[in-house]
Amino acid sequence: MTDPLSRAKRYKERAAECMRLAGESTDQAIARHYQFVAENYLVLAQGELALAAAQEAARKQLGSYGFDSGFSRAREE
Repeated sequence: MTDPLSRAKRYKERAAECMRLAGESTDQAIARHYQFVAENYLVLAQGELALAAAQEAARKQLGSYGFDSGFSRAREE
């Protein structure tokens, strides 16, 4: 399973691609659709970033009590 930061990056890349396609579209309906999809990808990215922040906060909280959280640190690889 990929980590939230990797998923957020992938969603942002997909959003950028949709915005590029929207800009290249000559049909306004298609352009609006691509913009809508891009906005949804950005919402997904924000959710993944929030998840990553919550996981980091949980790691710190558990660490302050002397527990090993057991979370993988895939983003540090």
